[in-house]
Amino acid sequence: MPRLRALRIVAAIGLVVMGLSVVVPAAFAAEETTTVPATPVCLSGASYDSSTGVCERPATLECTAGLTPSGDQCVAPSWCPAGSTAPDRGTCTDPNGPNGPLMTRVSCPASSQAIGNSNTCTGSPSYTCPTGYTMQANNVCVYPVSW
Repeated sequence: MPRLRALRIVAAIGLVVMGLSVVVPAAFAAEETTTVPATPVCLSGASYDSSTGVCERPATLECTAGLTPSGDQCVAPSWCPAGSTAPDRGTCTDPNGPNGPLMTRVSCPASSQAIGNSNTCTGSPSYTCPTGYTMQANNVCVYPVSW
Protein backbone atom coordinates (compact mmCIF):
# COMPACT_ATOMS: atom_id res chain seq x y z
CA MET A 1 0.00 0.00 0.00
CA PRO A 2 2.68 2.56 0.79
CA ARG A 3 4.07 2.00 -2.65
CA LEU A 4 0.73 2.75 -4.27
CA ARG A 5 0.39 5.87 -2.17
CA ALA A 6 3.87 7.05 -3.22
CA LEU A 7 2.94 6.42 -6.86
CA ARG A 8 -0.23 8.47 -6.45
CA ILE A 9 1.75 11.33 -4.93
CA VAL A 10 4.29 11.25 -7.76
CA ALA A 11 1.45 11.15 -10.31
CA ALA A 12 -0.29 14.09 -8.62
CA ILE A 13 2.93 16.13 -8.59
CA GLY A 14 3.46 15.32 -12.27
CA LEU A 15 -0.03 16.55 -13.15
CA VAL A 16 0.54 19.79 -11.23
CA VAL A 17 3.88 20.38 -12.99
CA MET A 18 2.32 19.64 -16.38
CA GLY A 19 -0.55 21.98 -15.60
CA LEU A 20 1.83 24.79 -14.64
CA SER A 21 3.88 24.30 -17.78
CA VAL A 22 0.72 24.98 -19.80
CA VAL A 23 -0.59 27.88 -17.66
CA VAL A 24 2.67 29.81 -17.17
CA PRO A 25 3.56 30.24 -20.87
CA ALA A 26 -0.04 31.19 -21.59
CA ALA A 27 0.16 33.93 -18.94
CA PHE A 28 3.34 35.34 -20.46
CA ALA A 29 1.94 35.11 -23.99
CA ALA A 30 -0.91 37.42 -22.96
CA GLU A 31 1.57 40.24 -22.28
CA GLU A 32 2.39 41.81 -25.64
CA THR A 33 4.97 44.51 -26.11
CA THR A 34 3.60 47.71 -27.54
CA THR A 35 5.89 49.95 -29.55
CA VAL A 36 5.18 53.67 -29.26
CA PRO A 37 6.78 55.82 -31.97
CA ALA A 38 9.16 58.51 -30.72
CA THR A 39 7.87 62.07 -30.85
CA PRO A 40 10.14 64.76 -32.31
CA VAL A 41 10.92 67.60 -29.90
CA CYS A 42 11.64 71.09 -31.29
CA LEU A 43 12.44 74.30 -29.42
CA SER A 44 9.69 76.89 -28.97
CA GLY A 45 8.92 78.66 -32.23
CA ALA A 46 10.15 75.77 -34.39
CA SER A 47 8.28 72.87 -35.93
CA TYR A 48 9.31 69.44 -37.15
CA ASP A 49 9.52 68.94 -40.93
CA SER A 50 9.07 65.23 -41.56
CA SER A 51 10.31 65.53 -45.16
CA THR A 52 13.72 66.88 -44.07
CA GLY A 53 13.88 65.37 -40.57
CA VAL A 54 14.85 68.66 -38.88
CA CYS A 55 13.23 71.37 -36.78
CA GLU A 56 12.58 74.61 -38.71
CA ARG A 57 11.62 78.20 -38.02
CA PRO A 58 11.60 81.32 -40.18
CA ALA A 59 14.73 83.45 -40.07
CA THR A 60 14.42 86.83 -38.33
CA LEU A 61 14.35 89.83 -40.67
CA GLU A 62 16.66 92.62 -39.52
CA CYS A 63 16.96 96.16 -40.88
CA THR A 64 19.76 98.72 -40.68
CA ALA A 65 19.31 101.74 -38.41
CA GLY A 66 16.54 104.08 -39.53
CA LEU A 67 14.58 101.37 -41.37
CA THR A 68 11.79 99.18 -40.04
CA PRO A 69 10.56 95.76 -41.23
CA SER A 70 7.52 95.70 -43.50
CA GLY A 71 6.71 92.33 -45.04
CA ASP A 72 9.98 91.11 -46.55
CA GLN A 73 11.51 94.60 -46.91
CA CYS A 74 12.95 97.35 -44.77
CA VAL A 75 11.24 100.73 -45.18
CA ALA A 76 11.31 104.32 -43.90
CA PRO A 77 9.62 107.56 -44.90
CA SER A 78 11.66 109.86 -47.13
CA TRP A 79 12.28 113.54 -46.38
CA CYS A 80 13.22 116.77 -48.12
CA PRO A 81 15.78 119.40 -47.10
CA ALA A 82 14.50 122.37 -45.08
CA GLY A 83 12.87 124.99 -47.31
CA SER A 84 11.74 122.44 -49.89
CA THR A 85 8.22 121.26 -50.46
CA ALA A 86 7.20 117.95 -48.94
CA PRO A 87 8.14 114.81 -50.88
CA ASP A 88 6.00 114.37 -53.95
CA ARG A 89 6.44 111.25 -56.10
CA GLY A 90 10.04 110.84 -54.92
CA THR A 91 10.97 114.45 -55.61
CA CYS A 92 11.60 117.53 -53.47
CA THR A 93 11.19 121.04 -54.90
CA ASP A 94 13.16 124.01 -53.57
CA PRO A 95 11.24 127.08 -54.75
CA ASN A 96 14.24 129.30 -53.92
CA GLY A 97 16.89 127.55 -56.01
CA PRO A 98 19.73 129.72 -57.40
CA ASN A 99 18.26 129.64 -60.93
CA GLY A 100 14.60 129.16 -60.02
CA PRO A 101 12.80 126.12 -58.60
CA LEU A 102 15.21 123.25 -58.03
CA MET A 103 14.01 119.63 -58.04
CA THR A 104 16.01 116.95 -56.19
CA ARG A 105 15.43 113.36 -55.16
CA VAL A 106 14.08 112.71 -51.68
CA SER A 107 16.55 111.84 -48.91
CA CYS A 108 16.62 108.36 -47.35
CA PRO A 109 18.45 106.66 -44.48
CA ALA A 110 21.76 104.96 -45.30
CA SER A 111 21.49 101.70 -47.26
CA SER A 112 18.08 102.61 -48.73
CA GLN A 113 16.58 104.57 -51.60
CA ALA A 114 13.25 105.79 -52.92
CA ILE A 115 12.65 103.90 -56.14
CA GLY A 116 10.82 105.56 -59.03
CA ASN A 117 8.20 108.07 -57.92
CA SER A 118 7.84 106.59 -54.42
CA ASN A 119 8.13 108.63 -51.23
CA THR A 120 9.02 105.47 -49.29
CA CYS A 121 12.66 104.53 -48.80
CA THR A 122 13.35 100.82 -49.27
CA GLY A 123 16.38 98.81 -48.22
CA SER A 124 17.37 95.17 -48.38
CA PRO A 125 16.93 93.23 -45.15
CA SER A 126 19.36 90.81 -43.61
CA TYR A 127 18.20 87.55 -42.06
CA THR A 128 19.54 85.90 -38.91
CA CYS A 129 18.97 82.66 -37.03
CA PRO A 130 18.98 82.08 -33.28
CA THR A 131 22.09 80.52 -31.75
CA GLY A 132 22.41 76.85 -32.61
CA TYR A 133 20.39 77.08 -35.84
CA THR A 134 21.81 76.93 -39.38
CA MET A 135 20.54 79.26 -42.12
CA GLN A 136 19.22 77.67 -45.30
CA ALA A 137 19.01 79.41 -48.70
CA ASN A 138 15.26 80.07 -48.33
CA ASN A 139 15.67 82.11 -45.11
CA VAL A 140 14.68 79.15 -42.95
CA CYS A 141 16.61 78.29 -39.79
CA VAL A 142 17.10 74.58 -39.06
CA TYR A 143 18.60 72.41 -36.30
CA PRO A 144 18.65 68.67 -35.59
CA VAL A 145 15.54 67.28 -33.93
CA SER A 146 15.60 65.74 -30.45
CA TRP A 147 13.74 62.48 -29.85
